[in-house]
Amino acid sequence: TYSVIGDATNEGIALRVGQDIFQRVKAAEGENKEVAVEVSFLDIYNENIRDLLHNDPMGSDGKKLQIREHPTQGTFVEGLSQIVVTSARELQDMVVLGNKMREHLAIRLNMSSSRSHGILTVRVTQITRSGAQVTTRRAHMHLVDLAGSEELHRTGTVAAYMREA
Repeated sequence: TYSVIGDATNEGIALRVGQDIFQRVKAAEGENKEVAVEVSFLDIYNENIRDLLHNDPMGSDGKKLQIREHPTQGTFVEGLSQIVVTSARELQDMVVLGNKMREHLAIRLNMSSSRSHGILTVRVTQITRSGAQVTTRRAHMHLVDLAGSEELHRTGTVAAYMREA
């Protein structure tokens, strides 16, 4: 979690990636190009998927989130919110917001041990217009933060959380 999100004194990978993406977006935009950046953040805890950027963590439609496969666009989570961000700071704000929604547990080895797997997805869409021709290019990147895997006998973990292991 520290590597992906960072803290008040050290930037995590998410902010550094966001800064790089928005530098490239600024360089790529022009008269005939538009670039949009979207972010989603989910966690998987005890085999349940939760949307970390939506008030209802079950998803934008209130139903249980499900992993689906699209024949041309690949794997996706049905109902997962996608938030448009316009700067690296907005991206970092979404990461911080989502991380607050994750499952955490204070243990002897780590005062804020993440109990869930978190997946932050950043999507970039570039639309280029040349006369009547429109070309769309898409890229997406997943940053994955795996749940803590501390040894149970050293953590002081209570019995209710032992089933996570």
